[in-house]
Amino acid sequence: MFCVSARRLAQAGKDSIVASVASKPALTVFDNPYTARKAWPPAVDHLNPAQQLRFEKKYKRRVYLACHSPKWQKATKIGQLVSITGVLVYALFFSGEIPWWGQMGTRPEDPRQKPRTMYGILENGEPQDVPDFLKAEADLDIKTN
Repeated sequence: MFCVSARRLAQAGKDSIVASVASKPALTVFDNPYTARKAWPPAVDHLNPAQQLRFEKKYKRRVYLACHSPKWQKATKIGQLVSITGVLVYALFFSGEIPWWGQMGTRPEDPRQKPRTMYGILENGEPQDVPDFLKAEADLDIKTN
């Protein structure tokens, strides 16, 4: 029983093993024991036409698989949605002058003021006219209490 305890105490702890692994330098091309069988990408000049065709097919397949993964498609769709929505919101609410069918004109201030003032409920910290649908909700709350 004491022999096992003494042997375990003599062994190195996990922290020292992690530290020794972390202190080793990372592998480079020159000291990597795992060498590649072939160089990638191969020198196309040195390949015969059949090997070039094989290489092109393999490369096209890899590119197709990389670009048609579900993550890539989802990221592309989200990027398109964000960019289109951002442009529309900016054009409708925040741009100063928009040319409409060749005519320059300023849009009314109302669409740009609403998002800045919480749709007209608060303006510069002072309550304004409350819309009808909010008045109806407030009346219902008072009647239920």
